[in-house]
Amino acid sequence: MPLDSLLQAVLKCFSMRFPRWIGIAIVLLVLFVAVVCIKPELRAFFFQPGKWPQERAKVTLRIIANLQKNYFESQGRYAADFKELNWHLPFDGVYNYYLNDNSIFADMKVSLSINAVEDRPIFYAVAAGNRDDDETLDMWLIDNSGRLVHLMDDQTD
Repeated sequence: MPLDSLLQAVLKCFSMRFPRWIGIAIVLLVLFVAVVCIKPELRAFFFQPGKWPQERAKVTLRIIANLQKNYFESQGRYAADFKELNWHLPFDGVYNYYLNDNSIFADMKVSLSINAVEDRPIFYAVAAGNRDDDETLDMWLIDNSGRLVHLMDDQTD
């Protein structure tokens, strides 16, 4: 019996008519609490747009690694270029992408040599971009193990 009376009391409370402003105040309070809880994420999203191209480059390199893994499973070797992967690179305006290609390192006079070995299960992809219009490139590399390495940082202070 006490549970039945408690249920009736709860239903009576919900059936009461509240002034409209109380409902609006509750909705505003819930929105305020939600904004306070996600404030750090909002701040990072809206006030650090310089990181967006770098994050896109890392995601694109991971996509390339997954495509290469799928290609390797079906063909028994890694693709030599993007045409062989049958994939068109997205243009983000900042980064250029290279697959098994040392030309970017030679152009930038970087003392780094990565050579693809024929008939070996190895590949690498590089994303190179100039984020702040200086002479230094921001470079990321991913290899067949899926390891993502930041080779050169364009925005070191």
